[in-house]
Amino acid sequence: MESNGDGNICGPNTLGLGGDFMPEVVPGLPPMPRRFLIAEEGDAKKAAARWVTTVEWRQSQDMDNVLSQPHPQFDLIKHFYKFCFHLPDCNGHMVYYEMPGQMNMAALKDYGVEREDLRRHYCYCMEFLWRFLQPREVDKLTIVFDCEGLKVNYQELRGETFSFLKSTVSMLSAHYPNRSFKIVILNAPSALNLFYGALKSIIPQRTRDKISVIPPSQMATELLQIIPPENLPPQYGGTCTIPLGQSPAEVSLRAHVMTELQRTNSDMLPVPPVAV
Repeated sequence: MESNGDGNICGPNTLGLGGDFMPEVVPGLPPMPRRFLIAEEGDAKKAAARWVTTVEWRQSQDMDNVLSQPHPQFDLIKHFYKFCFHLPDCNGHMVYYEMPGQMNMAALKDYGVEREDLRRHYCYCMEFLWRFLQPREVDKLTIVFDCEGLKVNYQELRGETFSFLKSTVSMLSAHYPNRSFKIVILNAPSALNLFYGALKSIIPQRTRDKISVIPPSQMATELLQIIPPENLPPQYGGTCTIPLGQSPAEVSLRAHVMTELQRTNSDMLPVPPVAV
């Protein structure tokens, strides 16, 4: 990991898109990652248009520099928004756990964290993943989506939590294509059709084919076919001794955040004490 004098990340993966590029696809733009072509089923015209949109999005959001900017809300968001990188699956892909039922949007708002801050935090973590944790173009992500505690009804589908989830799914589908290896849904709510229907329209068919809904009775058996027992947390049937949120990947991510805070003379916002 290197940075220039201004703190901007340097190196071959500045775009966070890996090394298997297709040069001169769009004149005047960076080479396009081949996975954009794969995502568009080999349609070069659609892939190029999608790449143009992604480059424009990255420029408008200053994605190339997001990791060199201070992130004082990091600990606060992690406290109220439960998702983390953990350990590799059986194929060496990073496993990412997200617990939307434990997301406390009201508390985040009370502490001054807006939806745009959440989106920026999500981008920050994804950029760190693809630039430093898994920088190769062949690297993918296995996602474990634990829905325990998630309320699904028509009112909730119009609420802040689902609105944010839909926006992040849309963003990942559009600008980080062909990055998922498997997507596993655990503890699915009884109204799963409502939940899935709310997201289905923005999930490409290629991604939908990777989704598995695992019932509680088969959770351990199915997950152990994807993740080795020593890397799977015990609450999911494994023997891993590293708690979620404390993996080497998460330690590395927070260390980077702290480095940038120190470099910019910024402070991490305090996390509220745990009620006893």
